[in-house]
Amino acid sequence: MGSSLAVLLDDFGVEQRQVLLSCVVEAARRIEARGGVSRDEVSTWPDLEESATSFLRGAEHIVAALLVELAKALVDLAAGTLPPGSG
Repeated sequence: MGSSLAVLLDDFGVEQRQVLLSCVVEAARRIEARGGVSRDEVSTWPDLEESATSFLRGAEHIVAALLVELAKALVDLAAGTLPPGSG
């Protein structure tokens, strides 16, 4: 997985940051309930880069655990509670 897209949280107020992180947690919950994300699904997403399917870096499916782990790391990073060496 990978992307060249970035969201700089430094410019977000406390409430905006909480809304964004709530969306991340909810997205992870939904993806986990569905068992991951497939290339077919990603191909229907609006392009954020040259092609949304480039997000998959050649994979046909990303299991939910990887995306849930990423969401948890984003929340922990924003809260300043990400353990050292987690990256």
